[in-house]
Amino acid sequence: MSVNTLPAKPSTDAPSGPRTIWLLVHVPKCAGTTVEEHLRKHLPPDQVLKPSRRKAPARYLSRPYWTMPESRDLTKARVVIGHPFGRSIIRHFPDCEIRECVMIRDPLGFLLSHYNYRMSRYARQGVNQIGFELWYRTRPLNPVTHFILNRYLEMPHTKLWQLKPRDRIRVLDDALEKFAFVSSYRSCDGFLRTLSEELGIETEFKARNVTPTKVVTEETIAASLKQQILEENAVDALFFEKYRDRGWVRGAPAAVPCVPQDDRLRAIRRDLSRPLNVVRARLLRDFGAKGSV
Repeated sequence: MSVNTLPAKPSTDAPSGPRTIWLLVHVPKCAGTTVEEHLRKHLPPDQVLKPSRRKAPARYLSRPYWTMPESRDLTKARVVIGHPFGRSIIRHFPDCEIRECVMIRDPLGFLLSHYNYRMSRYARQGVNQIGFELWYRTRPLNPVTHFILNRYLEMPHTKLWQLKPRDRIRVLDDALEKFAFVSSYRSCDGFLRTLSEELGIETEFKARNVTPTKVVTEETIAASLKQQILEENAVDALFFEKYRDRGWVRGAPAAVPCVPQDDRLRAIRRDLSRPLNVVRARLLRDFGAKGSV
């Protein structure tokens, strides 16, 4: 992949103009840990802000989903990173230049990596592993676009359920049009070097892999399940193909010719059935046959 029109290297002169705030939207399993650890290593703690999830059940009953660290001086923050925070965090940085960035992943690769990460964590904790097919049923469909729409753009499920696939893509296009950077997680190296130059910190870094072992791979899952995943997550596949190479060039890429069929009823059924499957998965995790998958 070629990196498009990289931002100019920061000047060593005294800063002028509005303060720049980088909002680094960390979609799970999209190289965000590598980025975060590098920034924490080379920036003072008060310059890296990581909001937390609100305590349950409050985060499920009202917005925002996230909460700001208590007694934090936001005047020194330069970077915001993490899973929970939403776009409404911008209100905490008036008169600042906001640069939003996100890295994304294809749906099958995302799901396999996320599952392997969870099972690796279960192994470390000494609890039972659960099968991939059951775990998949605990996940929302189109998990990457769902994460951006629901978590970062703070769109409630009831509104998401009303949007046809083309409308979800349109909402994403409108939101991502002004993002400073959007691309595949495989572009992490180039992105992090450019970001480091912008921040005036060390550009060399060590990639971090938080999933040491792979329980399942694309080659080991059943062909029928693989096909099911591709069909049920067609919006994510379309979104990834559209934005995987956008890089630093602002604006929405050209429209892709194929628009997935209306999947609203399927998405609603999945979301309504997820709690039951989560309970089943947790019972197997805590009380099932040790080490079974």
